[in-house]
Amino acid sequence: LSHEAAAASSLVGTTAHQITLDCANVKKGDKVLILGGPTSVGMIAVQLAVQAGAIVYTTSSPRNTEFVQSLGGKDITIINYRADKWWEMDLKDFDAVIDTTGEEKAWERSSNVLKPDGSFVTINSFDVGFDPNGHPPRKYAAFYCLCNKPSAQDAIAKGLEEGILKIPLVEPTYPFTEQGAK
Repeated sequence: LSHEAAAASSLVGTTAHQITLDCANVKKGDKVLILGGPTSVGMIAVQLAVQAGAIVYTTSSPRNTEFVQSLGGKDITIINYRADKWWEMDLKDFDAVIDTTGEEKAWERSSNVLKPDGSFVTINSFDVGFDPNGHPPRKYAAFYCLCNKPSAQDAIAKGLEEGILKIPLVEPTYPFTEQGAK
């Protein structure tokens, strides 16, 4: 594991772990919609939800379908967001919607698919607000910002070490110098 991949995995892995397992409390048998399966946080969230035994749906463009399918195989239903609007589809009774993209009106649209006591977590939109308990009967509904949590980081590191988590793709890197910043 390169230093770049380790750094990327720690940040996005901790975020994904917290929003999926702590905030949304995804567990076996839950039905989860993850907006942005191919994103760095989304790809880890998809894997964690599949490993938890959830029924996972995620949005992706056709060019990323094969990659997203590789994160959990037959246990993932992929929604082509270029052709289909998830909030207009016959999707119902989700335990959680996890927004990793900041999709426009995701909070508002999630009411079409969530159970009354379902959870909505976003890392990219302030539309839902900041109080996780501010939208009863939702169990959790808020914007979430990463906080340091060594147990989450340890779990991500273990998953990477054991090969049960795929690492985020790292784009080209540049030296931390004035020339590299240009």
